[in-house]
Amino acid sequence: MHKLDFPEQIKTLSSVTVMLCDIDGTLTGANGRGHSVRLMPLMRRLIAGGLKIGLVTGRETLTAKVVHRIFDLNGPIIGENGAELIIDPRQNETTSIKIGGLSRPQIETIKQRLAEHGLFDRLFIDDEKKYLLTLYPKEFPRHNPQDLPVLSQRVFQALQAMRAEVEITYSSAAIDICARGVNKGIGIQKICSAVTAPLSAVAFVGDSSNDRSAFEVVGRGGGWLGIVGDDPVVKEKLKAYPYVYYAGQSASEGVADFMEFFLKNAGHNALD
Repeated sequence: MHKLDFPEQIKTLSSVTVMLCDIDGTLTGANGRGHSVRLMPLMRRLIAGGLKIGLVTGRETLTAKVVHRIFDLNGPIIGENGAELIIDPRQNETTSIKIGGLSRPQIETIKQRLAEHGLFDRLFIDDEKKYLLTLYPKEFPRHNPQDLPVLSQRVFQALQAMRAEVEITYSSAAIDICARGVNKGIGIQKICSAVTAPLSAVAFVGDSSNDRSAFEVVGRGGGWLGIVGDDPVVKEKLKAYPYVYYAGQSASEGVADFMEFFLKNAGHNALD
């Protein structure tokens, strides 16, 4: 487990006012099911101490709202990989802000090209999404997460002709095809602008390549990062940023570790 020994690094935790978490493979297990029994008590203590806890996810906002309610969170929702925002779901979860997304003709073209490359033999589409395409392995949730990088590369090759129009990322659960310029990092920037909070006041927790834009935006802005996955490419990228917690455990157990670290060092009220 990564531990920080420098007082000036630890001190920066006290300026964090918003913690944003990915869902699949982060708040949940790698297959999107279950979570650490430590998680909800820790969240309650953090919220009681004044921290806002929200979600940054590739899931559609309807599912994100359900997760937000289950954990009784008090922060924003960034859904569909940054395409849709809900600023304060506790006060008003019906009003969302659309940032952007794939057009219907783009979606139909993507589907056609994926079919031509035989990818629907291995993947199926999440039909609940409005602004992006999410592809799950046919074995989901009993799939092997290690298959996702290879499948993602096949998707990238199938959509080479559209590389100026789309961004392709993968998590431990799925592959997301988004409109270029619409991602989790952009969503976080929009939320910070809406609530007048600097990026240095944000902690983001994620697990995979799908979270790279969020890690980059928060890291460059001087915020805190928590990594709860074992993707070596993502971990290598995080070396560029000063405030990173590398959890010794994966998924929600790793999030619980990060929250305990935060409780111990942030100096918020009600954290004793």
